[in-house]
Amino acid sequence: MKPIKLIKPMVLSLVLMLVFALPVCASTLPTQQDIPLDKEWRITFNQPIDANTLQNNVVITRTDVVYIMTETFPITPTLDPSDPRVIVVKHSTPFVSGASYGLSVTNGVKDVSGKALAKETSLSFTTKQPSFSLKLYGEYSAEVTIKEITRGPQAWSMIYAANNYNDPAKNGYEYVLAKINLKPLNIKDEKSPWISSSKLKLVSENGMVYDSCYVAEPDPKFNATLYKGATTERWVGYLVKKDDLHSKLSFGTKYDGTGGICFKAYTK
Repeated sequence: MKPIKLIKPMVLSLVLMLVFALPVCASTLPTQQDIPLDKEWRITFNQPIDANTLQNNVVITRTDVVYIMTETFPITPTLDPSDPRVIVVKHSTPFVSGASYGLSVTNGVKDVSGKALAKETSLSFTTKQPSFSLKLYGEYSAEVTIKEITRGPQAWSMIYAANNYNDPAKNGYEYVLAKINLKPLNIKDEKSPWISSSKLKLVSENGMVYDSCYVAEPDPKFNATLYKGATTERWVGYLVKKDDLHSKLSFGTKYDGTGGICFKAYTK
């Protein structure tokens, strides 16, 4: 009787951090967050890979969660010169801060013997948001980060779920929600300053400040008491013109328009 030859299926592991790899047989992997903008992905297989099968079979796409659209992000997948089992995914253009991406490896990728990956494997990831130190008032300051921007139907769905007495957006407008992270920097003793949404203004791409929006946002709402050592994430909502695609959130600006900082209120 001839011996039975066992054929090992080709599997891969995505190196999500420098210190470990996550083995998979080909599936959807857990979403990774706060990825650096210059992240170089390394994809490790258990067999040497045919370099001619990489192009168009290793893909990164960027998803715009506000306008529900996906576009291909330019990358260069190559084999590691020291290990032909490893695909290195490089990109000359940095990722956009606070954006959502997807990394996919299709079953068009083959090893040197011609075996293909059993099925596509994908990984979703979001990039780091920029943080800024901002003086709130008096002696107090905080590190401010915009964690998430949601706009249009998705924002309205969240607002209606928060309180079904909220009114739909008026004609020509739509809702935009921002999740904001606040980390106090210099609160002393037992003091606990109060921070309210009045510190935030939505400014159009033409420089017009939008009126305040009287809506019950999802919990937790932005108004908060800040305690020493605490970090809080809270929602704030606005009405924005549908054709205003590049509005900004102005935080801590004085009445004369000076001071403070601005964040993008869009993801494109």
